[in-house]
Amino acid sequence: MRLFYSTAMLVAALMATGNAHAAGSLLRVACEGDDAGAEVQIDGKFKGECPVDVQVTEGTHTLRAVKAIDAEHERAFELDVRVGDGTIKKVEIKLSAPQMSADAQQRAAVVLEKSRRQEVAKAQQLLKSAEAGDNAAMGAIGWRYANGQGVVQDDAQAVQWYLKAAEGGNIGAMNNLAAHYTNGKGVARSDEQALVWFRMAADAGDADAMKNIAVMYFDGKGVPKSDEQATVWYRKAAEAGNVFSMAYIGSRYASGQGVVKDDAQAVFWYRKAAETGHTGAMNNLGVQYANGRGVAQSDEQAVFWFRKAAEAGNPTGMNNLARKYLAGKGVEKSEEEAVRWFRAAAEKGSAAAAAELKQRGLQ
Repeated sequence: MRLFYSTAMLVAALMATGNAHAAGSLLRVACEGDDAGAEVQIDGKFKGECPVDVQVTEGTHTLRAVKAIDAEHERAFELDVRVGDGTIKKVEIKLSAPQMSADAQQRAAVVLEKSRRQEVAKAQQLLKSAEAGDNAAMGAIGWRYANGQGVVQDDAQAVQWYLKAAEGGNIGAMNNLAAHYTNGKGVARSDEQALVWFRMAADAGDADAMKNIAVMYFDGKGVPKSDEQATVWYRKAAEAGNVFSMAYIGSRYASGQGVVKDDAQAVFWYRKAAETGHTGAMNNLGVQYANGRGVAQSDEQAVFWFRKAAEAGNPTGMNNLARKYLAGKGVEKSEEEAVRWFRAAAEKGSAAAAAELKQRGLQ
C-alpha cells in the first residue's frame, strides 16, 4: 500500500511539472557561423550564449545579443519580440557590423561632456576678457559664436565681436567679418563691405584676404570682373604664402590666362605649392615633367610627382600614375599596378579611370 502511494505521488508531481511548462513560453534564439557564441540577454538579463532556449512569460521581451571584438567594439543585435502564451518563438539573430560598444559609447559620452564643459569655461573667460577690452579675445569669442563652440551659435554676436576686434586692428577678425558680409550671416549681405574689410586685411599682409580679393575680381562681386586683377591678387597671395594661390597662379602661367604664358613660372609655382602639400599642384608638376614644359622632360620625375599626388588621395594623380604603369614609362610596366590605381581613382570619382576599367571589362 505504501509503494502504491509513493508511485501516485510521483505521477502527480510529473503532471504538475508538465502543466507548469505548458503554461509558460519558450524563446528559441538561433544563430549561425561567426554569430554563434554571442551573449544573449532578455530584458537586460544574461541568459546564456547563442544558440540558447530561454523560458519566458507571455508578452513582449527585448532580446539583445552581443559579441565583443575588442575593448572598444562589438557586433550586436537587438529586437523586441512578442511571445504568445504556451508558444515557442524562434528568432535567428544576425549580428551587426562592428560598432562602438555600449560601454565605449558611455565612456566617450563622459569624455565629450567633460570637453563641452571645458569649452564653455574657456568661452566664458574669453567673453570676460573681450568685454574688458582684450582685442585678441574679441576676435576669439567672435569665432566661437560663429562656430557654436562653448556658446550657443549666433552669427549676429559673431559679427558684433568681429567688428569690434577689426576696428581695433585684428587682421583675422577683418577677414572673418568680410566673410560674413559675403555670405550674409549675421549681417545684411554686401560684397562692397566685404571688399572693404578684405582690403584692410590684405593691406595688413593677410594672404587669405588677398586670395579672397582675387576671387571677387574673378567672379565680379563687389568689383567689375577682371581676370587681370584676379591674377594680380592671386600672385600677391601666392607670394604671401597662400598655398591655393600658388597652385592657381601656376595654372594661369601654364595656360596663359590673365598672364603671358610661361611654363617655367608654372613649374616654379606648382613646385612651391606641391612642396607645401597641395595635391593638385603635385599632379600638375608631374604633367609638366611628362611633357617637358618649363623643365627637362623626365618620365621618372613625372612618376615621382604623380605618385605623391596619388598617395595623398588625388584621383587625377592616381589616374596618371596608372597610365604610366600601363605604358611602362618612368616605371616598370605593370598592368596589375595600373588596374590597382585605376580602381583607386574610380573610387575617388574619376570618370576617366572608371571608363578605362569599363573598357577592360573590370568594372
